[in-house]
Formats: sequence, C-alpha cells, structure tokens
Amino acid sequence: MFTLLQLSTTTTYHEQCRFWLTTEEHPKFPIALLQSSIKFTYDPPMGIRAGLLRTYALLSQDQLEANSLPQWKPMLYGVAFLHSTVQERRKFGPIGWNIPYEFNQADFTSTAQFIQNHLDDLDIPRVQYGGRVTDDYDKRLLNTYAAVWFSEQMFTDTFEFYTGYKIPKGRTIEDFTTKISELPLTDSPQCFGLHPNADITYQTNNSASMLQTIINIQPKDSSGGGTETRESVVYRLAKEMESKLPPDYNPFEVKDRLEKMDYLKPLHIFLRQEIDRMQRVISVVRSTISDLKLAIDGTIIMSENLRDALDNIFDARVPNSWRKGFLTAMRQEIARANKYALDDAVLINDVTRMSSDEVQRGVSEGVYIYGLFLDGAGWDRKNARLMEPQAKVLYTPLPVVHVSAISVTSGERTRPVVTYSCPVYKERRRTDLNYIFPLSLRTTKDPDHWILRGVALLCDVR
Repeated sequence: MFTLLQLSTTTTYHEQCRFWLTTEEHPKFPIALLQSSIKFTYDPPMGIRAGLLRTYALLSQDQLEANSLPQWKPMLYGVAFLHSTVQERRKFGPIGWNIPYEFNQADFTSTAQFIQNHLDDLDIPRVQYGGRVTDDYDKRLLNTYAAVWFSEQMFTDTFEFYTGYKIPKGRTIEDFTTKISELPLTDSPQCFGLHPNADITYQTNNSASMLQTIINIQPKDSSGGGTETRESVVYRLAKEMESKLPPDYNPFEVKDRLEKMDYLKPLHIFLRQEIDRMQRVISVVRSTISDLKLAIDGTIIMSENLRDALDNIFDARVPNSWRKGFLTAMRQEIARANKYALDDAVLINDVTRMSSDEVQRGVSEGVYIYGLFLDGAGWDRKNARLMEPQAKVLYTPLPVVHVSAISVTSGERTRPVVTYSCPVYKERRRTDLNYIFPLSLRTTKDPDHWILRGVALLCDVR
C-alpha cells in the first residue's frame, strides 16, 4: 500500500490512466491514499426481494437444472430466501443478531453446492451457515430457522415462509425472477419472525447513527469567537461532576461493618467485592476529571484518553474508560445450607405477580430480583406468561422474579409445561461480556416463536 502511495505521488501517468483497487476495511490503510482517491462502496441490496433478485442473477440455467429431483428447485429457493433473511435481519440490531455476521455470496454458493450433493439432508443450511455463527443464542436462532423452514412441509403447495412469501414454481431463471419481482419492495419485520415494533428499533438506530455521524464530523477546535469554548464548557461540567462524586469508601469501616454481619457468608463476601468494584469506578472517574482539568489548564499533556473524555463529556456521553457473581454467591449459600455440592446446584426461577413496591420481606431461600425489561415481547401479569408486546412499546418491565437453586439430584425441580429460555443481558448490546444467565419464562406459544422474535431480558435499556 505504501509503495502504491509513493508511485501515485512520484510517477507521471497518462491522463486517461485509471487504477481500480478493491479492498476491505483495514485500520492500517494509508489515509493519504484514501483521501487522494475517489471512493466507491458496495453494500448488500436492501430487502428480501432485492436479495433474491441478486442471488438469482448470479445463478446460471445450468445450476438451476443441476439436479432433476423435484425437491431441488424448492430447496435452492429456500436457501436463497434464508440467505437474504440472515443478511437483512442484521439491520434490526441486537434483536436481529447478537453479533452482526458478514454473510456473503460464498455462503450461498457453498450451501447450494452441498444441497445439490446431499439433497436428502435438510440440516445442510444450518450446518453451512452455522460455521460463521459464534454466539450460542444466534446459533439457536439459526437452528430455529432451519427447523421451521427446512422440513418436508416446504415441498407442499401450502408452504409459506410468511404470508405472501411462497416458493414459486418455474423452469427457467426468468420464471423465478419474474415471480420474485412481484414481492414487496419493503418487508415487514414479521417476515423475519420479529414483532412490528422491531421496525421502530431499526428506525431509531438509523436516526441515532446519523446524529452520531453529524456529531463526529463537527470541528473539534476551540471557538475563536466570543462564545464559550469547548474546553471551558467541559471544565465547568467537570467541576460540577467532581462536586457530585461520593467520598471514597473507608476500607477499615467497611471491614468492621461486614464482620458484624457474619463476614464469611457468600452474599456478604459478594457485597465486599461489589464495594471494591464501586471504589475503583469512583477512583477512575475522579482521576479522569482531575487530570482533564489539569490538561485544559495546560499543566499536563492532553493524552488520547483525556481527549476522548473531553469530547464525550462535551457531547453528554459516558467516556469509554468508565464502563454474575451475585447469583453464584446465592447458589453457593443455598448449597451450603442444604449440604449438597455447588456443582449440583442449578438455578430455578419463578416470575411473581408483585412489583418491587409490593415486596414486604425477603424470601427464606433465594433472592428477589427486579428491574428487568423484556425486549421483543410483553408480559401477561395476570397469567404470569409471555405475550405479544403492545404496539410502539419497545420494553416491558418484568415483575419481581424469585430466583433460587436446587440440587439436580434431589428430584425437586419442577417447571411449567412450556417455557422459553430467555437470556438476560446487562444492557442492550447482547455480547458474551454482557450476558448474565437465562430465565425460564412461561408461554402458551412454541418457544421457537420467541426465538425468532429475538426476545431477551435487559437490566438497562438506556
């Protein structure tokens, strides 16, 4: 790349010479070369219709006729539909995929080749696309698509991926593209198994991304006019934050108080760990604010972290440097009280009908937790089970949940007839780092319905 940059700046070329370079994003791409070039970007087509048309445009008639069995063309169309679906679902953010996977044409091509060779194996799409999927709950989602769509039912005349999305019949590529062209230009979230509210999430994320881009391209230099500069605004905000910070925890006082509460109980050990973590947060915030004030005054050098803090505080965002053990401690305490091994203890839960204000006392075994929000579903408080969310309501608060533990060998474990294993995350970004544990939620519908909905519980929806 650097050699190319040198050639482009030192060598004389014919005026009609043009050099085309195809590349993926890379952090070490020379900025000077990028700025001196005309940029073109290629994004996948938007919508199932556009995705199917592009896929069939890359197919040949020979590929369409590669197998004479009647199952071949429906299976090929099914894989093409799945290929468009898994790509299009990314736009819905975490409720679509926990991780936005970069599916490409090679995934479709290899899957089509496999089903041509193994036409009797309906698990092939799951096996092929599953190679890219790393998150366990994303794997569950992909498996659900494969189970719901790729079955003997797809070879019947009544089969539909969603209302109006049937497998067309045809002999040539043109027959299929003609039928595909009749599909809607825009797709309802329900085509992907999501609730219509998911479109609100998509539009909100788009708007937030656009506003963030506008903020990022604003000039960062200090104002030369009579208005307040960025530095003076941040300095004033930093002083206000500093005055609101709580004092540091006194380690000796913390130790004395915990010793009076039976220091060796697992939950009290957990409390001490949480106090230590909170103290680290307070120390980092106080140190950042103090150094930022000194850097604005010119006493110390403005480092990259301090520049990040300055920009984020000015834009009213949390600086990047400020960002399971409770349940483990509870499980350990119950195992110790009932005299069975910790490895044999498994978590169980029961969603009560109480709000946090209605809790009068703690439970004899286990804990009450509250403050969880359902994303992608609603909650029927009367019957204590999942339901469809109300229109335009993105997050539904869950009542108080009683979480406890029992031994897997005790035979006491009882669960509702049908439950959905709902992942709980710390925040809206559904990554492994934010994952806590699963809760079992009662449902009258097939759990696959909620898997396709992307239903999860969040501790923080801000």
